[in-house]
Amino acid sequence: MGSPTGQVLHLKAKVCLLGGLGVGKTSLVRRYVLDEFDDHYVITLGAKVTKREVDVGIEGVGPVRVDLTLWDTMGEESLRPTLTDIVLHGIKGVLGVCDVSDRRSIGPMASWIDLTSGLRPGIPVQILANKSDLPRKEQAMRDVLSLGRRHAAPCYLTSAKTGDNVTAAFEDLALRIATQALSESESRLDPASLGIVVETSVKPRSFLELVVSTGLPPASVLFRAESLVRRGFLRVASMDIGPDGRPLLSFASTGKTFPPLEGKAAAETRNR
Repeated sequence: MGSPTGQVLHLKAKVCLLGGLGVGKTSLVRRYVLDEFDDHYVITLGAKVTKREVDVGIEGVGPVRVDLTLWDTMGEESLRPTLTDIVLHGIKGVLGVCDVSDRRSIGPMASWIDLTSGLRPGIPVQILANKSDLPRKEQAMRDVLSLGRRHAAPCYLTSAKTGDNVTAAFEDLALRIATQALSESESRLDPASLGIVVETSVKPRSFLELVVSTGLPPASVLFRAESLVRRGFLRVASMDIGPDGRPLLSFASTGKTFPPLEGKAAAETRNR
C-alpha cells in the first residue's frame, strides 16, 4: 500500500488511558498535549477527551498523520461496568497506567487491560509505570513486567512531572496503531514472519536482534511479532525496562509448525 507522492494519509485513532484513581492519567495527557504539569489532584468524572495530531512514517506507505483522540477515564472501579461500552467503543489503542510507587495501583490497571484484551483482541496495549520520579517499589515493578509479558505489552517508566518518556510512550503507540491499520492482514504469514519464527526457534531473540536480522522498521517487526504471539507461533520470553525507561522484549518460538507459504509469499522466500 502506498500514497501518491507528497500526499499524507490521515488516520483517526481513539486511545484510552485506563487505570485506577490518582495514578496520573490526567497529568500524562496534560504533559503530552500541553507540555505542562500541575500537581493539584482533581478526580476525573466520566471521561475527558483531548485531541492531538502526530506524524509517523510507515514502511511502504510514507508519511501518515494520526489524529489521536485521547480518552482520560475515571479510575473509580465500581463504575467500570457502567463505562465499559462507552470507553471501549471504537478503541484503537490502550495506555494502561499505574503508580510505580504504589503496588496497589496495579490491580485496577490489570483489570482494565484484561477486560479490554478479552473484548478487543489484537488492540495495541502499552503499560506506563508512572510517577517514576518517586521511589519505586520493586514488587510493583515485577508485577508490571509480569502483566506486560502476559499481554505482550511494552512497558515504560514515565513521569508526568518531569516528562520522562511521556512523548515516547504516546507516539510509539500511535506508530503501532498506524502500522497495524495500514499493514496487510495479519492472516497473511509472509516470509518476514517466517524468518522471525526460524530465528527464535534456535534461542530467544531480543526485539532489537529481530529488527537487525529482518532489516524491517521496528514498528513492522513488533506488529509481526505480536501477530505471531496471538496466533501461537511465538511467546514473550522476557519483558524488562531498560536504563532509559524504555521497553526491552525478547521472543521465543513455541514450536508450533508454520504452515506452508503460498503464491507470492512462497516465491519471495525462494528468491531470498
